[in-house]
Amino acid sequence: MNDKENPSRDDWLNFPALYRERSTMVAAECLALEALETYLLGKGPTTQNQSVESHLANCDRCSRELEYLKAFLADETAAGTPAEDLADIEKILRNQAQAFLKARQNETRPAVVVLMPQRPQKPIYATSWIQKLAVMAASVILIFAGIYYFRSQPPQLPSGTGPADSSQVRGRHVELLFPLGSLSGPPSELSWQPVAGAERYSAHITEVDGTPVWSETVATARVALPAQARDRLIEAKTYYWFVEARLGGGGIARSERGTFVVELSRKSPSPR
Repeated sequence: MNDKENPSRDDWLNFPALYRERSTMVAAECLALEALETYLLGKGPTTQNQSVESHLANCDRCSRELEYLKAFLADETAAGTPAEDLADIEKILRNQAQAFLKARQNETRPAVVVLMPQRPQKPIYATSWIQKLAVMAASVILIFAGIYYFRSQPPQLPSGTGPADSSQVRGRHVELLFPLGSLSGPPSELSWQPVAGAERYSAHITEVDGTPVWSETVATARVALPAQARDRLIEAKTYYWFVEARLGGGGIARSERGTFVVELSRKSPSPR
C-alpha cells in the first residue's frame, strides 16, 4: 500500500473527518468500524468472523478500511504502544465519533427564536378617562365651595358709608326699629332709637353685596323714604340698612346691620 492507503496515527486520531467521509460514502449494508476492529483483533465469535469475511470478499470499501485499521494498529505496535492503550484509543475514537454525531444533529436542527412583542410604554402625560373625570369633578367642587364661602360672608360696606373716625364712642350704638324682617310692601320710612348727644344721623340702605341703594342725613331719629327710593326696591330681595349717629364731641355711634325683604304682592284677578 502507498502512503494514502496507509494512514498515520495522526490521521486516525483525527477520526471525525474520516468518519464524515465514511458517513457520506459507505452504504447502509457496510460493516461498522467496531465490527472490523473486533474481527481484526480476533475478539468476535466464529459465526461473526465468518459473516465479516463473507462481506469483505464482496465489498471493496470495507476491505480498504480493514487495511487502514491494520496499518494503524501496526504503526501503534511499532511505536511501542502498550496493548492496554488500544482500549483507550478505541474509547477516544468512540467519544470523538459521538461528539461529531451530536454536533451534526445540532446543525440540522434550526434554532427556533420566539420574539415576544414588547408592550409600548405609556407616556406619562397620557391618563385614563377616569382620572380626567376625577380632576374635572374636583375642580367643580372647588368652584362651588368658593362661591358658597364668599356668599356666606357678610358684605363689606363701601368706603365712606361706615364710621372712619377713630374717636368712635365705645359702648354706644344705635338701635334700629323699622323696617326689620318681611314687609308686605316697600317701607315709607326708617326709624331708630335716639342717641343722647347726637347732632345728626345718617341712614343707609344697601344691597347684599354692599352696593348703595339710598342714603340720607337727618337731625331726628326718623327719615321718610321717598317714592323714587321705594320704587328701586325689588320684591323678594333682601336689603341691608344701618344708621350712624354723629355726636357733639366728634364721636360716632353706629347701629348693627338690619335686614328687610319686600314680599311678593298678590294681585287679585281682573274681572271678566
